[in-house]
Amino acid sequence: MSETILERDPLSMNGQARFPGTRITVRIFLDYLAAGVSVDELCGPHYYPQLTVDQCHAVLDRLRYLADSDDGHAVEDIRELAVTPTVPVAAK
Repeated sequence: MSETILERDPLSMNGQARFPGTRITVRIFLDYLAAGVSVDELCGPHYYPQLTVDQCHAVLDRLRYLADSDDGHAVEDIRELAVTPTVPVAAK
C-alpha cells in the first residue's frame, strides 16, 4: 500500500495541495527551496519539524516524474500542485 504524499481539502488552505495533516502547501515548500533552504533544513527545528526528509523527497520525485512525463497534461498537473487557486476547489 502506498502512502499519500499530498492531500487537498477545499476547506483548508484554499484547496491547495499540502502535506498530509499539515498546513504546509507545495507552494510554500517550493518557495523555501527556491530561496535556498535545503530539504534537511526545512525538516529541521527552525522550519517544519513535522515534515520528514522522505516526505519532501517523495514530493520532489513526483514533480520530477510529472516534468519528465510525455503526457501533454504534465505542466497543468505540476501547476495544479503548486499554484494557489483563485476560487476554492470544489469537492469531488
